[in-house]
Amino acid sequence: MQSKVSQTKLDKLMVCMRRDIPNLRIAYKDEPMPTWWLGALMMLVRLVGLIAPRLEEQWFTNYSNGIFNYLLLPSRSTHGDHLDVNVYAILRHEYVHMRDMRRHPVWFPLSYLLVLPTVLTMRAHWELRGYTQQMLVEYECTGDVSDHTLDWIAEKFTGAMYLWMWPFGNRVRSRLKDIRRGILKGEVQGFYPAV
Repeated sequence: MQSKVSQTKLDKLMVCMRRDIPNLRIAYKDEPMPTWWLGALMMLVRLVGLIAPRLEEQWFTNYSNGIFNYLLLPSRSTHGDHLDVNVYAILRHEYVHMRDMRRHPVWFPLSYLLVLPTVLTMRAHWELRGYTQQMLVEYECTGDVSDHTLDWIAEKFTGAMYLWMWPFGNRVRSRLKDIRRGILKGEVQGFYPAV
């Protein structure tokens, strides 16, 4: 897969994001937070880290988050090049979450606060929407979505990263295959025209 997306493609994404997310700001978790409440959130995660150090480490180094109008990326050194295809895919993933949060301001955050299986919270529904964007980025770059990508996503859904939000591996894999078929047929598309 190519390692970079075009500046035009990134610019188009940023126009869409700024249109849909007023006052969009991108911040990095290893830098000072731009608001007191984001700083308080960082402190809370560090407190949780006293009990679950691996979770804290993962949150600061591997997780990206869209919270209100802030898109939080792990660090500028690893995620500062928005033309990098992997970072671009994360931007699209988080953009979907930020849009969903605006459209469902009560249900969306409740789905994340209640860390219960998907049948009770629908958290997997939201994440599936985000990871579909990552699948679309791969398709746009290669013309396909690999089995490796489906395995990678399924592992996230059935593993500790999202607290086993969809513990039925075969069902997750089947759903991802359906989405891939839809992408290849042109039935599943991004939220803006490809550039």
